[in-house]
Amino acid sequence: MTIAPSLTPAAGQILRQHSKHLMRDDCFLRLLESGRHYGLFNKRAEKRAIAKIDVAHIENWRCADLLNDKKKTKDGAVLSATGKAWLRRASATHSPFMAQHQQRGKSKHEEAARADCNVSQTPLEWLRAH
Repeated sequence: MTIAPSLTPAAGQILRQHSKHLMRDDCFLRLLESGRHYGLFNKRAEKRAIAKIDVAHIENWRCADLLNDKKKTKDGAVLSATGKAWLRRASATHSPFMAQHQQRGKSKHEEAARADCNVSQTPLEWLRAH
């Protein structure tokens, strides 16, 4: 059994950076023609991307179960309920309650340098930490 990797610090930063758009129900991600980036689109402007996001970050979000595949397009995705909950928790870091209840630790990434993170972001990460 393999455990899905947790979110890399860079992918988490990009996710927080685009959270305003990703939290909206009319926004979605779609693979661009180059194949190296995903475009962030909304229903009013489906032809022009609001932003470009590297494929590696999108794949990391998928591995962390933060995206759901969009049914209408074969290469599209939207933020999942887990992804929206992750963004709500990430945006509440200055809350005294969140500071008290987060479990800080070092991330476990083979490819990237270790970074401080909340080791109990998801139930699987909490189990892995204990």
